Amino acid sequence: MGDQSGDAVAPSVSSGPKPASPASVELGRRVRARREELGLSLEALSELSVLHWTYIGRVERGMPNPTLHSILRIADVLQLDAGELITGLQAPRPEDA
Repeated sequence: MGDQSGDAVAPSVSSGPKPASPASVELGRRVRARREELGLSLEALSELSVLHWTYIGRVERGMPNPTLHSILRIADVLQLDAGELITGLQAPRPEDA
């Protein structure tokens, strides 16, 4: 029947999956910024890179650790050298993993 005390019960709030690392977040920011700079939709980048649009969306949100081949495909479509996407990124320290 619910809470008889009259106090509202706060719904549980899930913060969602945690990004893989600060480097993954920055990589995703760079991908999104360049995609938008070129006027490409997520779906267009997906079609041209032959990667699923949900995967690219997750990359842009820093969720997975994309494979080298995925980074190369994305960079190619974004007309970048893959190094431009990863320059300056630091791997997480073992104690942060």
